[in-house]
Amino acid sequence: MTVKCRLPRRAVEAMQSDLLGIGISLGRTQKAWQEVSQAGDGSVGEFQQRLAHPAVLNMVETSWRTNGAKRWIWALVASQFVYYTVALHRNTAVLISLLAAVFQGIVCSDRFSAYLKYHSSGKMQYCWAHLKRDLQGILDRSQSLEAKRFARDALAQYGKLFLLWWKFRAGLIDRNQLMDRCKPIKSKFRSLAVSYWDGCDRETANLANVFGEHPARLFTFLEEPGVEPTNQCSGTGVANCCPVAQNQFR
Repeated sequence: MTVKCRLPRRAVEAMQSDLLGIGISLGRTQKAWQEVSQAGDGSVGEFQQRLAHPAVLNMVETSWRTNGAKRWIWALVASQFVYYTVALHRNTAVLISLLAAVFQGIVCSDRFSAYLKYHSSGKMQYCWAHLKRDLQGILDRSQSLEAKRFARDALAQYGKLFLLWWKFRAGLIDRNQLMDRCKPIKSKFRSLAVSYWDGCDRETANLANVFGEHPARLFTFLEEPGVEPTNQCSGTGVANCCPVAQNQFR
């Protein structure tokens, strides 16, 4: 109630009394929270030690306010566990503190600069869910016909890409067939990049440059087992769910 639902202590106290008929004081509510937090310390340390070793690690971060102060909650998703931590900052230093200076596996993330700086020489998978959102934003908001055409064409290729991906996931095609059938799609994204990376619309040019300069980071999931095309789940289907590791401040 206090962590996942973010209820104030007094609301927890009232809910226990009104709905469950359990009399619990405000002080006891806080003490129970502290006891659970302390009980999880050992597991949190164990999970953090394991963070540097998964072959694939999905990462995402978002703003998180605590008593009015802005923090950042980071989620790192491995195949067997999800690790959450609340940090004071949203930068590369947080990743170094969690994963050490070098991570040997594959990072799946959006295009936030902290991930790119931290894992600049490593293998990555850019999140297609974020790319789709950016393309849809251009299509919905841009006043430029050129930009709308770019977004519409790119989203059409996105649809073809994911249709093949779900056929692969369903066992209807194998990985070799997946890679072979995606070749025209990869070529089309390259053509879109060449056509639009010098365009007048800034958002369009930025995405066109992503398609043109980082093809390896767009299509890692086609070749590497265990890599998903988005950072919203892991190879075993673990989604952005409630924490299995203790939220902690750094």
